[in-house]
Amino acid sequence: DIMEEIKKFSETQKYDNINVKYNEPALSFQIQFVKIETAEKNEGVNEGVNEGVNEGVNELYNLISKNPGLSSFELADLMRKPQKTIERWIKKLRNQKKISFKGAPRTGGYFCE
Repeated sequence: DIMEEIKKFSETQKYDNINVKYNEPALSFQIQFVKIETAEKNEGVNEGVNEGVNEGVNELYNLISKNPGLSSFELADLMRKPQKTIERWIKKLRNQKKISFKGAPRTGGYFCE
């Protein structure tokens, strides 16, 4: 029966830092996956996120260097990323003095320094 198969599946699977709990009340069943937090895993996640952000920032810088004068809207469209993400990356590049905005707010764009 399906409940026996689910029970076998939950007992045979190995999950990294996840505790599998199986419960079979009278007329239904329940499987609960409980994530166990560890400092090691969080450090790895943070490193992965930071690398992803840095890759995005570097990709944005390369796009601006090849296409000077684009607006944040145009950059977001070309990179297929949300404009808020692009604006966050632009802020990082501006703080690092790698790019600057030139021109009027509506018609200007970003240029490499």
